[in-house]
Amino acid sequence: MALLEQILAEIRARGPITFARYMHLCLYHPELGYYRAPRERFGAAGDFYTSAQVHPAFARLLVRRWAGMWQALGGGPFTLLEMGAGRGELARQAQDWAARAYPEFARSLRYIALEYGDPLPAPFSGCVFSNEFFDAQPVHVLRLQSGKLCEMYVAERGGQLAWARGRLSSPELAGWLDRLHIQPEDGQTIELSLEAAAWMPTLGRLLARGWVLTFDYGYRAREISGGRRFFDGSLMSYRKHTASEEVLRDPGQRDLTAHVNFDLLAEAGREAGLVESRFCSQARCLMDLGQADQFSEVFAGCRTEADHVKARLLLKTLLFDLGETIQVLEQRAMSDE
Repeated sequence: MALLEQILAEIRARGPITFARYMHLCLYHPELGYYRAPRERFGAAGDFYTSAQVHPAFARLLVRRWAGMWQALGGGPFTLLEMGAGRGELARQAQDWAARAYPEFARSLRYIALEYGDPLPAPFSGCVFSNEFFDAQPVHVLRLQSGKLCEMYVAERGGQLAWARGRLSSPELAGWLDRLHIQPEDGQTIELSLEAAAWMPTLGRLLARGWVLTFDYGYRAREISGGRRFFDGSLMSYRKHTASEEVLRDPGQRDLTAHVNFDLLAEAGREAGLVESRFCSQARCLMDLGQADQFSEVFAGCRTEADHVKARLLLKTLLFDLGETIQVLEQRAMSDE
């Protein structure tokens, strides 16, 4: 049975479902979900690129940051837990570069890839890293309509999926808006991910000493309050490198994303013993890491002028294209301060 038919069957049996439930099925259904079914998702043959696929510079600069964390922790065993590692390009590039440029760190490094449904490791010292992980966490879709906060559900209309308005599915949703001081403008749509917030206590328990380092598309709460940004929300679907707002189309065949509310992660993290230590753009983060040696690590291995030109162009993509839209949140375990 196609995923659309399974979703329609659930709606017919139980009534309209939250968008969070729909997004979970679309992305993580055991056999038919976008991230679970065998398919090419990344690169030219897939649906999108991440920074790790653009150039090894991303991994090389991150290794410098991780090596700095390792030194700050005293140089003992260092675990790097990558959430949503995909095809593993970043892991391969990072471990290869660490062995070449930071051999002592490489000997202390233990890498763990954590995918959906994997068992959690024992608590460790090191870094929890993710790149475009939280934007794929299911979100509830809220709307202020005629002064009343409601939730948008996925329903059936004529055998097709359609939006339907209803009551909030959980009091936590309004509670988070209050805690984050988000005051929607009338008619404004806001996404809120309870699943993203729920990850933070888990990470707080996993991380005995060290950092959580999150790269993702997103914003701070004040940016959307009062309809300043994303008045109609930030939900998008991606297929064959084409973005669309048709998020109810082709369930299981498209990537679904929503920009991350970094204040949600920061507040949930604070309650879990993780304190925000830095927030900046990817461009600022990578510039700070690369300027120490004029990006010499980025250009290592370039043998010809053509190689240098290509590397410079790809570095510009990391810094000025993806770099200005992707944000970086760094949180440190309070027990390690």
